[in-house]
Amino acid sequence: MFELPAFAALRGTLGGTVVSQPSQASRRRQSRRKEDLERDRLFELALDALCVCGFDAVFRQINPAFERILGWSAAELTSRPFLEFVIDEDRERSREQFRQCVAGTQVVTFENRFRHADGSTRWLQWNATADPQTEVIYATARDITDKKRAETELASVASIVESSNDAIIGMSLGGVIETWNAAAAEIFGYRAAEVQDKPMSLLIPRGHADHLSQHLAEIRSGAKVTHYETIRHRNAPVETTGE
Repeated sequence: MFELPAFAALRGTLGGTVVSQPSQASRRRQSRRKEDLERDRLFELALDALCVCGFDAVFRQINPAFERILGWSAAELTSRPFLEFVIDEDRERSREQFRQCVAGTQVVTFENRFRHADGSTRWLQWNATADPQTEVIYATARDITDKKRAETELASVASIVESSNDAIIGMSLGGVIETWNAAAAEIFGYRAAEVQDKPMSLLIPRGHADHLSQHLAEIRSGAKVTHYETIRHRNAPVETTGE
C-alpha cells in the first residue's frame, strides 16, 4: 500500500524534466486557502465590529474594530461572556435577544450599550444570525454613539424651543416656514399646521415694506442678521391647548 501523491499522473517531460499537474483535491485546497485569506482580510479591515460568538455567549473571534470601539483588548473581550461588558440596564434585554438568536431567529437586530474600557458607554447596533450546526453566532455591530448623542441633544433643544415664551420659527433659506413653536402660535394666531411649508411672507402685512428677501440673501451669503424691528400680521387668536 502507498499514499497517493498530491499531484495527478505524470503528463510528460519537458527538456528532461518531469512535469506534473496538481490534482483536483489539491486545487480545491488551494482555492479554499485563498478564500480564507480574503475573508480574513475583510474581517480585519472592516470598520464595523465583527465577531463570532459561541452559544456560551463568549466571543471566539473579534476583529480589530471591536477593540478600537470598546477599548478592551481581544484577550479581555474573549475571556468571559460578552454580557459582562453590557451595562446593567441593558443586560436582561440583551440576554433575551441572544436567546432568540440561539433559538433560530434568522436575523436578530437590536441596540444596546457596552462599557468602554475608560468607563464611558458606547451604543452598538447589532445584526446577528446563528448557525445551529456549529453552535456559533455571526454578528456585526455598528457604533451609533454619536447618533444617539445627537438625537438626545436635538430632543433637548426641541424641548427648550417648545417651552420658550418667545416665538421661535424655523425657516428654510428660501423663506419657507419649517418649524413653529407654541409661543409663535400664541403670538401670531396661527397653528403650526396652518403655516408649515408656507412662505414666511404670509406674516407681512399688505402694503407694508419689508426686508425679508434682503435678510435671506444676507444669510445665504453667510452673514448674520440680528436685532431688527419689524411689523408682522397676526391672525385671529387660536386655542393652543392640546396642540
